[in-house]
Amino acid sequence: MLSNCLDVALDSISSYSRLGSRSFHYSTRIMNSIKDLSENVWQPQDALPKHIKDLLTPGTQPVNYMFAFLQIIRSLKFQKRTGWLDHGIPAEATESIADHMYRMGVISMLVPKEVDSNKCVKIAIVHDIAECLVGDITPYAGITKAENTKLEARYVKDIDKYEMIQTAWEYELQFGLKHNLDQFYTAREAIKTREIGDLCDALLEKRNKLIKELKAQES
Repeated sequence: MLSNCLDVALDSISSYSRLGSRSFHYSTRIMNSIKDLSENVWQPQDALPKHIKDLLTPGTQPVNYMFAFLQIIRSLKFQKRTGWLDHGIPAEATESIADHMYRMGVISMLVPKEVDSNKCVKIAIVHDIAECLVGDITPYAGITKAENTKLEARYVKDIDKYEMIQTAWEYELQFGLKHNLDQFYTAREAIKTREIGDLCDALLEKRNKLIKELKAQES
């Protein structure tokens, strides 16, 4: 059932999208990974709400598969990023997976002219789409090392790390030193693109100043 939903959703998205073949490869790979899980081991359809199951009955109109798919990914709006929860950030203040991908998409619009920003945006808004079913997982699971070396993929990978660092800084602005978020800043070492690295370094300067001020207030 879920496998058919994903098949038809992929066909529909392919028909209406202007993604180039290489860009679309990222979203199809992720959704096909979900499909493989549903066919072989993991059967999440039993947990689907009845109103979604009702859209997936045999002989249903193809458009209903698209409606079902869009409702399934709706969960990304409410699913919290587990790294922040694990470090004590209150659930009501914790960003969702959709929050993370949206801001990544906006940042992707700011890449240098020689980088295909449209492709970056599209990669950014689908790279965590599998998590609507499998939960908050490590980004880029299932994408090969060769694909991650492509220019746009490198930028999006760095934007992913930068957005996380930006969020950590914002939580420190909000909560002070209540939560130890130091480990998130180690992601700076993995950022390779110059522009994203420079942006991150500027933020780290502000963060270092903030930490000094907060420690001075505590002493």
